[in-house]
Amino acid sequence: MRRTLRRSPPGYAAVLTADASPAPATTGVLHPLADVVRDIAVAWHLPVLSPPVLVGWALIATGAATAVWWASRIATGRADRPPALQVAGRIGLVAAVVLGAAHLVPGVTTIVSRG
Repeated sequence: MRRTLRRSPPGYAAVLTADASPAPATTGVLHPLADVVRDIAVAWHLPVLSPPVLVGWALIATGAATAVWWASRIATGRADRPPALQVAGRIGLVAAVVLGAAHLVPGVTTIVSRG
């Protein structure tokens, strides 16, 4: 299979740069500001929460299962997953979701009760 580089028609790049929209620059400025405002609002409403350590451990287990699978995939060249590793990864992910939801319920009820 031979690859060739195709050239754009003359003036094509000039048209793209001349008619460029300011949307990417605006988005690049507004999204980080919105992230900061959101983080401040969440921290303001949820001061009682402690870091979810158990959720972190469950995510670490899931990440470790994924890393082991990718390492074995690279080493062997086979894309199939070992069943035990797949089960371990899924259990870690389900545990992270359940523990995260259980961790957030008191905070959400606090926000809802404040009105």
